[in-house]
Amino acid sequence: MPTSRGLLELVVGMGLALLLMGMSMAFLIPALRHSARSSAQGEIQQQLIVAVNQLEGDLRSTVVPGLSLDKGSWGGVLSMIYLADLSSTGQARWSDHARVYCWDSATERLWSKTGVPQPPLTLDPLHLTPLPIAELKGLLDTPNGSERMLGTGVQAFTVKEPLTSPVEITLRAGRAFNGGQVQFELTRHIAMRNSP
Repeated sequence: MPTSRGLLELVVGMGLALLLMGMSMAFLIPALRHSARSSAQGEIQQQLIVAVNQLEGDLRSTVVPGLSLDKGSWGGVLSMIYLADLSSTGQARWSDHARVYCWDSATERLWSKTGVPQPPLTLDPLHLTPLPIAELKGLLDTPNGSERMLGTGVQAFTVKEPLTSPVEITLRAGRAFNGGQVQFELTRHIAMRNSP
């Protein structure tokens, strides 16, 4: 009989071990899901902060009359022309370069690009209604090496109208992970240079 008692102890021991493992897994699985959610939210938050910081730096380098917003059916474009300097008579001199921030709602991507539009800009920035997308078509369609992806999974890129200083920018992004969906929204009010 000593062998059957040893076998019984072995079965009871294995049962207790399985019970302890099951209890450990019951605590471990939710902790891993929470960790994955926190990690995904941290990545989204960092991505949006970097994008808004770049936008803020560019917006602080121009004035309101140099801004233009085009909300197309595919997303939106925020374009800006930098104020190069002022003449001795106080007349604004504009850079020939434009910086555009493009958001494509279909692919949920936000990117920026700098360059000289082809054909060159024909409008006086001080008299802009929203800069027609046709004026930027050459810049948007022609790769020039200045393209920079600022975010993926961007679900909204909103610039509050009318364009006045401070400019209100809102970005919202989301990402799926194995335990569900996580979203983050960031709004910033950006003060610009005084207009000439």
